[in-house]
Amino acid sequence: MAAVFKKTHYILFFVFFILTCLFAVLFLYMFTQGKLGDADIAVLYTVLAIICAFGVIPLLYNFKAFLTVQNGKIIGRFGFFRQIEKNLSDVVFTMAQVDALYIVFNDKKYNIMGLKNPYQISAYIKQQLPFSPRPVTEDTLAKANERKNTLNKNLILIFCMIALAFLWIIIAVSFIGESKEFSDFTNRDWTYFSLLCFLELPTIFGLFFFALRTRKDTLGTQKELYEIKRSLIESTPLPSFVGQIEAVLVDVEFFRRITVVSGLIENHENAVYFNIEQLDKNFDLKFVYQSEIFENKDCVLPHFEGLLDITERYIQ
Repeated sequence: MAAVFKKTHYILFFVFFILTCLFAVLFLYMFTQGKLGDADIAVLYTVLAIICAFGVIPLLYNFKAFLTVQNGKIIGRFGFFRQIEKNLSDVVFTMAQVDALYIVFNDKKYNIMGLKNPYQISAYIKQQLPFSPRPVTEDTLAKANERKNTLNKNLILIFCMIALAFLWIIIAVSFIGESKEFSDFTNRDWTYFSLLCFLELPTIFGLFFFALRTRKDTLGTQKELYEIKRSLIESTPLPSFVGQIEAVLVDVEFFRRITVVSGLIENHENAVYFNIEQLDKNFDLKFVYQSEIFENKDCVLPHFEGLLDITERYIQ
């Protein structure tokens, strides 16, 4: 299976290129008019270099990127020329978020950004890996919920720190006044400015602290939740159905279980319907939906493309 990367944003590069040309023309005009000294030229060249760099970076990121999962290997190149060549059997955990794919090995972690199909890749990898449901006790669920709540609290604290960082600036500007140069500061203004720095430094430190802590804990927490949810879904017997089980599918996060059943209508053995069960916040698997009757399973299964097929665990 191959990953699909998003195309490089050439429009962004074009915008930065136009800006660079405009600045270059402006600087050349000012220089010919004798309005720029040597020191000014050095500063302006630095500005141009920075603009050019920001224009080139989007082009280099994921340049000629690829990722394939086949023949028991994960091989690819992504980001700023990072490479991966690992055995599929060495994967400890994988998860997808928005356009990112995270793959964890015993010795390394890979964050692959800018994908169009991260959930399909993650599902495919999970489908290939062996998994044995483990016993899930009340104590296990309590610890998992505690880790999840801690992660959510850290995210809330991060947003609070960001809000505080801007709030201190707004308060300081309201006391000092807008568009005031440092040379015009009074002793009172310097006191407000010092107080701003005093408040900003611990706020920014706290922001980075909770951000790094959240980044560190996220994969571990998600791995724990994934193992619990998968164990619960795969170890929970299917409800009693009238008919024959055609397929049992789950989403990549093991949050829902979909069962496709046939043989419900007499003289229409191919007719099928599906049921959806879902884990609630207490990790109880609850029935939530039953579909209408479809002519055959080929009318249903294409809509569930990308889900994991765990039918063999229920049909011996």
